[in-house]
Amino acid sequence: MSSGGFKSLHVWQMAIQLAKRSYEYAATLPKEEQFGLAPQIRRASVSIPANIAEGYGRESSGSYSHFLKMARGSLNELETHFILAEELGYPPVGTEMFQAVAALGTKLRNLISRVQESAVHEGLAEYRTADE
Repeated sequence: MSSGGFKSLHVWQMAIQLAKRSYEYAATLPKEEQFGLAPQIRRASVSIPANIAEGYGRESSGSYSHFLKMARGSLNELETHFILAEELGYPPVGTEMFQAVAALGTKLRNLISRVQESAVHEGLAEYRTADE
């Protein structure tokens, strides 16, 4: 893990920026969505960096991978809320926001792969040590 902690992770920084922009977008929704879609957008968006950070603090690659997958699930949820908002005729989310979602999804997928690969190597090392 890096010496700067989870805050030094580019994927976490991207997630924080997306959450900030999601909060800004949620504020543009009509008043009738104040207790509907707007809080769903806020909750899903904040869950992404929170799960990245929580997973980073776990002791094993397996746990880290699990929380990264939860972050990816929240990202999919957020994208679904954005699509629904546009389908309902609310202010457009915009191409830039959807591109940010896609870019973060790619970063998460790549990080999950690297962490899972690391977990395999950790498991092999433990097996070899215990077997010898």
